[in-house]
Formats: sequence, C-alpha cells, structure tokens
Amino acid sequence: MASMYKNILDNVSYIFSSIKKYDELIYSKILLNIPVENEYILFYIENCEIIKRKKYKRLNSNIINKFIECQKSKPNKYSSMDEKSMMDFKDIVYSEILSLPKSMVTII
Repeated sequence: MASMYKNILDNVSYIFSSIKKYDELIYSKILLNIPVENEYILFYIENCEIIKRKKYKRLNSNIINKFIECQKSKPNKYSSMDEKSMMDFKDIVYSEILSLPKSMVTII
C-alpha cells in the first residue's frame, strides 16, 4: 500500500513540474533561430504566439537585437482566435519549441 502512495506522489510531482515548465515557457518571450538551407529564419514568440517571422541570409548580434527591438510594441495578431483554437495553437507551438535543439531557442 505504501508503494502505491509513493507512486501516486511521484506521478503528481511529475505532473506539477510539467505544468510549471509549460507555464514558464508559454508566458515567455522567445527568439527562435532556425537555419534553413542558405539562410536563417528568426521567429519572435511572445506568450506562445508567433508575433513575427523574418528570413536573413546571415545573422549577427546586431541583426538579432534589431529584430527583437522591433517586435516589442507589435499588437497581437491572433487575438481573433477563440479560446479553444488559441490553446491548441499554443500547445502546438510549445511542442515544437521543446523538440528543437537548445541552440535554436533563446528565452528573452
């Protein structure tokens, strides 16, 4: 009986830590740097919503900083989604971010 309760506690602890990790990422500002063929695609994501996407032939810290600064005052273009669609969209974005190598993801 004690081992059953220990397993339940371990599982509940895992669920809570997963929810915390999800919440931390979903409400963050994130820069994704995805290399594609001979260029890079930058994504600015805020609250798990893709705010902007732009392609570059080459990247440096100046370009990245300008890209980030330009996005800070942009309105939310997904605000017309209903709550269910928005949650589904956020879950998809969250899953995709987790599947990327850490070198492509920067939390701002």
